[in-house]
Amino acid sequence: MSSEYSDWDEADWSEDEGWYTVADQGGAGRPTFLGAGISWVTAALRGLLDVRFRVVATTTLLPAVYVLGLVVSVAVPTVLTVVIFQVSALLGALFLVVLAAPMALAFAATMRLTLEFLVNMTHLAGKVTHMTNLADDLHQTLADVAEPVSQLSEDFRAVQFWRFRQRRSTAAQRRVRN
Repeated sequence: MSSEYSDWDEADWSEDEGWYTVADQGGAGRPTFLGAGISWVTAALRGLLDVRFRVVATTTLLPAVYVLGLVVSVAVPTVLTVVIFQVSALLGALFLVVLAAPMALAFAATMRLTLEFLVNMTHLAGKVTHMTNLADDLHQTLADVAEPVSQLSEDFRAVQFWRFRQRRSTAAQRRVRN
């Protein structure tokens, strides 16, 4: 996976990323979750400790942030339900049925939509970077072509000037003959 902002691409979001097989480590060929976990932790720490923001940590940290958000979205209504149950069992049951479940779903949906927005902004940033690079390349190519075209245009005007002058002199000579 590319880790630089300048060369980030959608192709970096492969589904099998981070999975190692035992065959890669000299074993039988089944996936090892320990290898994948170590790889993920290493990539996450590298992204978190990059103080110059050269490493893209969004794709690495997003699953952990989502799981943490889901845990919080369930924990908050659960804690509130327990506190209200301590005050009154009827209010606790009413809160659990009427407010706790929709609150957990609302928190989870908000977390999901926010993170999807973040992923879309990351995709957009990658595309804008790509378009900027294309524009820079186009500008450089046009600059390389502009100078020879300008020289050719000047040469063409010089040829036209002499042709026009030659026609004028030929027309003047005809008048003199007549």
